[in-house]
Amino acid sequence: MKKRLLSVISGTILLLSTQFVSAADHTVNVCKLQMIVTGWAYLSPCANWTSKAGNNGDWIQWDANTMGGQQMYKSALAAKITGTPIKVRITADTAWQYDVTSMIRILD
Repeated sequence: MKKRLLSVISGTILLLSTQFVSAADHTVNVCKLQMIVTGWAYLSPCANWTSKAGNNGDWIQWDANTMGGQQMYKSALAAKITGTPIKVRITADTAWQYDVTSMIRILD
């Protein structure tokens, strides 16, 4: 029983640590941007975007129900309007076959 519990705990720690270790930043230009009624925001990069989390989708998404998520949407919208590139941080997370971002930063 102790071996099984230790195995489950170790597996959980390993799974959580790989999500943090595999986060990476990518510079993109915003071609399409949308938000749906449930509060999820979606961004489609201009270049051929291939999923960084092993998905089939070509969009990046985040939860815009929070104040931080709303600010990320505003940043992405400003970047789209001005044509300024942004940096997105893609985690190992996936939702609805799209990559999930935890950060959007407008670049100079």
